[in-house]
Amino acid sequence: MNFSQKDFILLTNDLNTALGLYVIYQAINNCDAKYQTILKKLYFDNKRQLDVMRELNITHNTAWRWRLDASNQFAVNLIKLQKQLGINDLKDLRVFK
Repeated sequence: MNFSQKDFILLTNDLNTALGLYVIYQAINNCDAKYQTILKKLYFDNKRQLDVMRELNITHNTAWRWRLDASNQFAVNLIKLQKQLGINDLKDLRVFK
């Protein structure tokens, strides 16, 4: 299911909150598919990493590597989207630039 910025505006009366939710949603959806999966399971479904490893049938080392790579890809996507949308108070979650 795809959501638009308008869909998030309908969820809240606060335009800034709606925009923030939309940017986070898009930043995750712009990640590689395997990274989307791990991010959504860990942070939206609130699953433990061990459970995610079992569901995805991946090793401990692979799970940690994907989690780090997914987090970094998300952070880069977040910066790009904020710039595209003209958000002045940029949130920068990158560990390394």
